[in-house]
Amino acid sequence: MRHCNNYEELFSSYIDGELALSAQKDLEAHLDGCPGCRETVGRMQTIRQSMTNLSALTVSADFDHKLHQRISQANSTGSSGSLFPDFFSGWKMPAVGFAAVLALVSFFTLIDLNPDSVNISDTDKPILSAPAIQEDAVTETPNQLYAMPQNEATAAEQDSTNERIKEELKKNLDIVNDGQR
Repeated sequence: MRHCNNYEELFSSYIDGELALSAQKDLEAHLDGCPGCRETVGRMQTIRQSMTNLSALTVSADFDHKLHQRISQANSTGSSGSLFPDFFSGWKMPAVGFAAVLALVSFFTLIDLNPDSVNISDTDKPILSAPAIQEDAVTETPNQLYAMPQNEATAAEQDSTNERIKEELKKNLDIVNDGQR
């Protein structure tokens, strides 16, 4: 037996009486064993019967003319009835929203406001305080601050780099502290 999804595409043709005899027998055999499909076909038949019992709508003689006139008028003004211009229709509105969210996430990721690194007070204490920048942290050796070097040449190069970084950090801390006084 075929899967229900394969039969669903045959329901309308079955109700309209347009199926070939072999396909009709195959579908009826499936409907005998599948209550879900049988219920769906029953509902479709009920809807179709209800629609045939509806009375026909009567419209004025100039209905087509008025309809086409209103459609032309709406197209000529270019108004889609939306709060947003037509530029934002389709894929553009979600793309703008995604770009805005991405920009906000990037902004806050780059700023990385850490309350432990900012000290706002009216005292003469430095405005920035970070363990690697404080005086007692500067006295630590590079090997305590960073991973152990592989060999003597690498150790000398790392020591030199670490000293330059410490000097730059001290200089930047002094600039910030002088600006706050």
